[in-house]
Amino acid sequence: MRLKLRQLQYYVAVFEEGSFTAAAHRLNATQSGVSMQIKDLEEILDATLFDRVAKGIIPTKIGHRTYSRAVQILHEVHALKEDVSVQKKQLSGTVRLGVMPTFARSILAPVLEQFLAENPLVDVEIVEAYSSVLTEKVNSGKLDFSVVPADEFAPGIKSSYLATDIEVLVRKAENDAHHLQPITLSDLHELKLVLPLKSNSRRTKIDAQLQSFDITLAGLIECDSMMTTLDLVQRGYWSSILPASLCLQNLVFDGLEVRPLQNPTLNTDYHLIQPVSKPIEEATSILIRQLETAIKSSVAKLQLALR
Repeated sequence: MRLKLRQLQYYVAVFEEGSFTAAAHRLNATQSGVSMQIKDLEEILDATLFDRVAKGIIPTKIGHRTYSRAVQILHEVHALKEDVSVQKKQLSGTVRLGVMPTFARSILAPVLEQFLAENPLVDVEIVEAYSSVLTEKVNSGKLDFSVVPADEFAPGIKSSYLATDIEVLVRKAENDAHHLQPITLSDLHELKLVLPLKSNSRRTKIDAQLQSFDITLAGLIECDSMMTTLDLVQRGYWSSILPASLCLQNLVFDGLEVRPLQNPTLNTDYHLIQPVSKPIEEATSILIRQLETAIKSSVAKLQLALR
């Protein structure tokens, strides 16, 4: 004979009420039914749980111990049911997203903290890469979505405009005299620049502007590693042209001079891209909305600071 939860429930009721009759009333059961459940429990445990006396029943020492353990078990069962109930109402699954270094550095972490706090059962997989790699992975279905600079996307990709970012010159400076002040491309002669590879969509725009001003660079490093780019800039010998969203942490002068380009401005349009044929899960949709909100808010903040 197997121990059943109902036997423990009936036992606790009898113990607390002090009689089979009162326990039966509490449980909306018959007195004989309650008595039978207690008898079965005593047989399973091979122990006498109550002494039957003229005035009713008295728990034995084993009965007292059994009551404590029974209460613990019933509490754990209740907690298990509550936990499962909550989890059934929560989102689960895996969201796979791709991010450029622009957003990996300053925007993504706070979004993830909020999203995972609200959806603890969802797993998140993140790929950091430049736009060409991210676009290929979205197109092949390896990523659920990504945010990349505007481009001509393959037929299997659905894109939607998200925000327009500002390109800025970033270099090391000794003071904040010119920090956040606009600068024209014609002032950039003899610069040593770290720029992304020519396969990067931003590089095409930067090259076009440099050529239109007939700017000769004193040095050029082509680098698709944002960490290396920032390290080179922080060492003081090199400058770079970067999306302003990457520089959110540098709006307060910290040794790096951030200056928006003007006459003309150099902008980057960001698009959200998703596979056309793949249905979007609810968890993915929520993370997309939260990331969209963060990017738009950050870009608006930057535009205000760099005016």
